[in-house]
Amino acid sequence: MKGLKLGIVISLLSINVVRAQKSQDNWNIYQYAHTINYADHKVVFHLGVAADKNAKAEPDKTYTWHSANQLHNTQGGYAGKLLQGQYKDFYPNGELKESGLYRDGLKIGLWKFWREGGQLESDYSFSSGTLNGPFHKFDSDGKLLVEGRFDGGLVSGKQISYFSKDSTTVEYYKKGIAYQRKPFIAKRLWKKIL
Repeated sequence: MKGLKLGIVISLLSINVVRAQKSQDNWNIYQYAHTINYADHKVVFHLGVAADKNAKAEPDKTYTWHSANQLHNTQGGYAGKLLQGQYKDFYPNGELKESGLYRDGLKIGLWKFWREGGQLESDYSFSSGTLNGPFHKFDSDGKLLVEGRFDGGLVSGKQISYFSKDSTTVEYYKKGIAYQRKPFIAKRLWKKIL
């Protein structure tokens, strides 16, 4: 009976040790910010394992991964630990240059890019590493220059370019190809009536 109780106690202790090690491993992967200092900038990022370990790299996607204290970008595959979570790139003076999120080594969500001096240069939306959603470009004074959207990596819908307070151009795109938009049906009917 004493041997059985001792066996149960040892089993429970070993389960807790395994849980603690697993918890520590997850903390190291997801909570620890890695930093690489380059001559002209500094990068802070997080690493992780793929959310779906059985998922295969897609040939048309560019993956960002870490190996031997270097970041790598490769299309169609990777050979190290994928970036997971927050990513920040800084100018030598400490100002933010680029910021966004990675999931499984692919850019997701809103990414922002700044000029040296702190002015927002642009922002883009990503979905699984592909440009997807609204984007904006700004001049060095912070005024909006261009706004539009991407769909599956291609410019799609209305894109507006601002030249001055009173001067704008509107272009329409479908699957990355510019096209002339036909006037609204009511305008066409009105012209026929007149």
